[in-house]
Amino acid sequence: LKIQRLNIFICITVRFHTIIFIFIYIYISFFMRTTTKRYEGKMYKFIVFIALIAVQLTVSAVSKNTLDDESAIQEALITLDKQSHAAYFTKLLQIIAKTEKAHQIVFKINATSTVCSSKDEVIDVPTVKSICTEKMPLFECTVALQKPSLQYSAASCSEVDISSLPLKSVKSENAALVGSAMHSVEFALYRVDSERRSGFYKKFKDIIDVSQYGIVTVIEAKAVETDCPVIDDNGIVDIQEDCKDTDVSYKCKFVYFNSYGYDASVDCLKITLDDLNHADDEESAIQEALITLDKQSHAAYFTKLLQIIAKTEKTDQIVFKINATSTVCSSKDEVIDVPTVKSICTEKMPLLECTVTLKKPSLQYSAASCSEVDISSLPLKSVKSENAALVGSAMHSVEFALYRVDSERRSGFYKKFKDLIDVSQYGIVTVIEAKAVETDCAVIDDDGLVDVEEDCKDTGVSYKCKFVYFYSYGYDASVDCVSLN
Repeated sequence: LKIQRLNIFICITVRFHTIIFIFIYIYISFFMRTTTKRYEGKMYKFIVFIALIAVQLTVSAVSKNTLDDESAIQEALITLDKQSHAAYFTKLLQIIAKTEKAHQIVFKINATSTVCSSKDEVIDVPTVKSICTEKMPLFECTVALQKPSLQYSAASCSEVDISSLPLKSVKSENAALVGSAMHSVEFALYRVDSERRSGFYKKFKDIIDVSQYGIVTVIEAKAVETDCPVIDDNGIVDIQEDCKDTDVSYKCKFVYFNSYGYDASVDCLKITLDDLNHADDEESAIQEALITLDKQSHAAYFTKLLQIIAKTEKTDQIVFKINATSTVCSSKDEVIDVPTVKSICTEKMPLLECTVTLKKPSLQYSAASCSEVDISSLPLKSVKSENAALVGSAMHSVEFALYRVDSERRSGFYKKFKDLIDVSQYGIVTVIEAKAVETDCAVIDDDGLVDVEEDCKDTGVSYKCKFVYFYSYGYDASVDCVSLN
């Protein structure tokens, strides 16, 4: 019975190599009728071996055909751009459908414009694929290629209106995606402002929504203008650390294709005062409720609102589900208010999930309760291989965090960052694992500065460190290092 099943399997898998395997199959069938039980086990293994070869050749053929199709389509798009004198070259994003006819193959595809100008003299398929990053608009194209050469026959493209797509919100379904979105938005805002070389830098404040349809991801976010003017050279500005918020707020829309590798478009509009006041009123009322809860429960440190997860309106009250965190501000402080917690009280562990109930329409405190979130139990997703910009930011944040923690300890020796092990995310939580080494530089007991990278030599004492951040790398919520020696 096993032999019969394998014979059938071979017949199915020889789709691309029919002639060769028909001869093999006839030979095996004839031999199996004449062989003895002594050789049946050997022949069974031989048939398995032949079947595996068939599968491998089939997969290889399919992969090669797909690669040939994509390269031929990209070549056709380049030809079309040159014929139509397009301002920028077009890039293939994905093949939607493929129809084979007698003398040609017709592809329906998604494509996009790129940053590569048609004025560039040398442009080819590898260049477009690897160097020409995407930008709006998105296109739907029909490309016809001749058979069997896959030479260009005809092509046409029409622009896709992103606003007309049936986008589906994934903010509440995919926390890891939202976490990646936050860092992508920060990077995109900085890049766009830097390229403008005028005005003031914007600072990311909150994610409004993340929605998707096919290869398109649209992120809506709140941002605020800062007091840092855009520099007109290639210098670096730490927006989160060095720039203060102004009262000018924006609602920004970011469009990505396939991933967050590079934004295809960024559009920011100023938020009207009425919209801004309504959102601020709710957030301030929730923060006031958390302060009231902390005072009633005699908490050691004040709690800070991080994000509103859900909002449910009832007849006479509004119930908010939120994420919050403890802060460095002690409850022993006599004067504490909402602006102080928002602007001065930096976050620290633990992360909390809270339910806050406010009365309508006054938004006065009614009830609140919080429970601690175990970070180790979160379904963290590694993003180290997906987001190069995120990993770059992580390295600098780790160096700063190690120096800060060692300096605050005021004893022992400074540690030096060596390598990133992983960067993982879930929602607003980012966890960085890194290797560090103890140096020969003793921690100074004053406010002086030590250049650990330049002036300090490595010792043989190594550490594995874990850093937890909320939202961004502005300030680490916790740093834990364990010796590996």
